[in-house]
Amino acid sequence: MPTQDASKVLFICTGNYYRSRLAEILFNHYSQLHRHPFRAQSRGFVEQSNCRGVAREVLDYLQQRNIPLREEIQRDPLVLKIEDLEQADLIIGMSRDEHYPMLKSRFPGILRILEQEGRIRFWNIDDVPGRVGFWVKIFSMNLPSQRAASSAEHIDFAVRVLLSELANQVPMTKLQPEFAKHADTTATANQNTPSSRGSITCGDPEHELSQTLRLSVLLCTYNPSKEVLQRVLTSLHRQTLPKRYWEFILVDNNSTPSLDESLATVAHPTGKLLRETEQGLTPARLCGFQSARADIAVLVDDDTVLDEDYLEMVLRVADTHRTVAVGCGQRRAEFLEPVPTNLLPHTGILAIGEFSKSWWSNYDPSPSRLPVGAGMWLRRIIWEEYIKRLQREPWRRKLDRTAASLTSCGDHDIALLAHSLGWGTGQFTELKLTHVIAPGRTTLSYLKRLREAISESSALLNYYYFGEIPQNTLWRGLKNWITLMRLDSISREMMRAHLRGLKTAEKKIRSMQPTATSQ
Repeated sequence: MPTQDASKVLFICTGNYYRSRLAEILFNHYSQLHRHPFRAQSRGFVEQSNCRGVAREVLDYLQQRNIPLREEIQRDPLVLKIEDLEQADLIIGMSRDEHYPMLKSRFPGILRILEQEGRIRFWNIDDVPGRVGFWVKIFSMNLPSQRAASSAEHIDFAVRVLLSELANQVPMTKLQPEFAKHADTTATANQNTPSSRGSITCGDPEHELSQTLRLSVLLCTYNPSKEVLQRVLTSLHRQTLPKRYWEFILVDNNSTPSLDESLATVAHPTGKLLRETEQGLTPARLCGFQSARADIAVLVDDDTVLDEDYLEMVLRVADTHRTVAVGCGQRRAEFLEPVPTNLLPHTGILAIGEFSKSWWSNYDPSPSRLPVGAGMWLRRIIWEEYIKRLQREPWRRKLDRTAASLTSCGDHDIALLAHSLGWGTGQFTELKLTHVIAPGRTTLSYLKRLREAISESSALLNYYYFGEIPQNTLWRGLKNWITLMRLDSISREMMRAHLRGLKTAEKKIRSMQPTATSQ
């Protein structure tokens, strides 16, 4: 059923005591506040015989937000029935891992229909600690938990995104004649998909799509190769997308010597140069995000040469896949020095990769499926929330490159943030670039350093989003030893680097507890 017709929204969770109830209350409050026609209900899978009214965490959050506590808010939990699913225009499961198996077991027939009609979707919001233990025993689930303050904010944000999506359903804005072919081919298909507008406040006019400016292209650099940077800027200058539809921002992150301002105009006549003094790729990106005027940003590295239609294809992909908020494309490798044959199998960690089929999802966190930073595009709604999260949790600023560190998970942090907010991420065959690999980056010593840094930052990220801690048990150590003995010498060195990264991450995680993670 078309999303814009979703006047009846149904939130479902396990007990209808906390998550789905808070979502229902916030949805109806914001919808009424902004005079939208949408209304929500909520249900749970399991009867809560020992629960009356609504969870204390819900009442606390409503009082904190000065939302009136009306009588109907404090009703008892209600159990999900098949007629609830049949009557709803749009159904939101609060946790895919938790609630999809319950739906499949209890309502297998109607679940297939809901999926075929596009009337069901899932968020990734976990229950508060202490409530999941019972269901672990009953359903043999290994369910994560989430602190109440964090999950309530998560629900609030997701509800506002959903309402913004429902309120702003319009066909793609028509552009000028030479670009109209892309608008014509996508406008009809996209009426049933989420809007790409970056507003998190329903109906906020400040975030309306510009009729012309569609992309902000950000290039962050630190001591780049002049020759390679010139190739990158030239590839931008040659883009088939007319320049009035995109802007260019070059961020110099303490290069020595400093970059000349004229370099920005090589890529775009109105390109501008910014300088970020805090060292690191993440601070440099934040600098670019804060200056971006469009609703979609494209991240270009100083060693990635874009195909001439890259920006044009970004718009086509983003307008076709409106539920996807973060994406990337294929990255061909161009090695500036010969690579030893025995090292070639290990160069995949250099952000290169080609594939024959596009992929997008809102729940697969596999590193091979997540977008990488080279050529990444993302929507404003993601980078604005990313900025807020980094302000609250500054340690995440160190998950990506600095002058002295090879940590490389800032891009995966952005992608997993999109998943946690209910958005999809993807990799698309239409987007193609060449990653120029500098001399020195294909040596065993460099690859080992990179492997160790990636493993460390990936483990920290997994702890933050999923509560996973690297296990350094006797049994794990024995399995690792057996694996090491079976590997060739190069693979053995790389695995040892991987294990060192995990060990470093484990120490950092232990030092962070018990002020553990939150989404």
